Amino acid sequence: MTRQRTLVVATAAACVAALWGMLANAWLVGHDRIGLLGVEMCADYCEVKSWGDLHAPAELFWLGGLTLLGAIHTIGFAIHAIVQAHRGRLDKIRVGWTIASAVTTLVPGAIFLVRAQSALRGEAASLGYAPFVEAAGVIAAAVLVRQLRTGR
Repeated sequence: MTRQRTLVVATAAACVAALWGMLANAWLVGHDRIGLLGVEMCADYCEVKSWGDLHAPAELFWLGGLTLLGAIHTIGFAIHAIVQAHRGRLDKIRVGWTIASAVTTLVPGAIFLVRAQSALRGEAASLGYAPFVEAAGVIAAAVLVRQLRTGR
C-alpha cells in the first residue's frame, strides 16, 4: 500500500471517529447521557430530549450546534481532500480551511462541556468518551489533510 493510500484510509477513519463522537450521547454521563443534540433520559424506556424540549439555556443549543457544524465542515473538507488525492490534484486540497473548521469545532466543544455541566445543576455527570473521540477524529483529520497536501 502506498503512503498516499495509507493517508487516505487514515483520513477516512478519522472522519468516522469524528462523526461517531459528534452523534454519540455520551459527552457527559450520569443518570442520563448528555450529548450535543440533547439528553437521553432513561427510566422504563429511553428517549432523547432536545435542548428546546428541556427549556435549557440557549447557549447549550448554540454551542452544541456550532460544534456539530464545525465537525461537519471538517469532515466535508477531509472528504474533499480524499477526492482530490484520488484525482491526483493535491494542489486543490484546502488545508487552511480544514484547520480553521477543526478549530471552530474544538473551541465551542470545550466550552459546551463546561457550560453543560454548570447549566444542568441537578444532573451529576462525569466526562464521557464522546468528546475525546470527536476531538481526536477532528484533529487527526486536519493533520492528515495537511499530510495529504504536502505528501509528507
